[in-house]
Amino acid sequence: MRVQLKTLACLAGLGLALAPAMSRAAPVLPAATFTCSVGFGPEAEEGVGCSGTANSAGAEYTYGPDTNGISGHGVVTISGGSDPSIYAYATLSTSQDFGHGGAGGSLTYYFLFDDPDHAASIVQTGIQGSVLQRLSNVGNLTGDSSVTISDADGNLIFSADPSGGVREYTSAGDVFYTGGTSPTGSYSAQFPFQPNVVYQVVMNASVVVAGGSASGEASVDPMFTILDPTDAGITLLFSPNLTATPLPAALPMMLGGLSVFGLAARRRRRQYAGAL
Repeated sequence: MRVQLKTLACLAGLGLALAPAMSRAAPVLPAATFTCSVGFGPEAEEGVGCSGTANSAGAEYTYGPDTNGISGHGVVTISGGSDPSIYAYATLSTSQDFGHGGAGGSLTYYFLFDDPDHAASIVQTGIQGSVLQRLSNVGNLTGDSSVTISDADGNLIFSADPSGGVREYTSAGDVFYTGGTSPTGSYSAQFPFQPNVVYQVVMNASVVVAGGSASGEASVDPMFTILDPTDAGITLLFSPNLTATPLPAALPMMLGGLSVFGLAARRRRRQYAGAL
């Protein structure tokens, strides 16, 4: 009996000695997801779309001219990698005062500042990028170009768009910082993120034409940089599929109303509902 107890004690001591040396597994974040659509026609009923979890995707569609003299062309490109971006372009030509068309895309992904030693209380981070819209014949054209960041509870903490500029929010939802963008739509800001917390990024870019002839483009392109050199032990992690091998995802579809109109009409706040 004493031998068994001694053996167990030795094994327990060995386990304690090895515990600090065992490497901690890096957190696994939720996958990035995207949607896109391009469509034209009297009610934008013809087009293509895409959705899925690939690293990059897009859609392109050319319409007409039809019997009403409506013709259009649109392109959406969604790129993943360490510097995700969305680009949307649409042009519509019609001899009548009707006809609709547009192109748009949305990308949602997640990031986390992994601090295995719990050495930092905040991670001062630079956020740079662009939220750009170029629209002709503005009376017939609307555009959306925005990026929002929410915490794990779904609270909006950062947003950037051409009309509102850059805004940072308190936990109560109040704006505590507002900054503008340059004429080219570029911006540069700083934000104190918390380590080991999952954050959600939602990017939207779309162009919608409603009647008449017009063309426009929209793009969004955020990037994060750790500013404090003392945070060398902290790693910035993204959704795992954001830098994975691209998969085919473009799916032809009858849009019957073009979901991109929803993108231009509102900037949706999507809450992260997954378990941390």
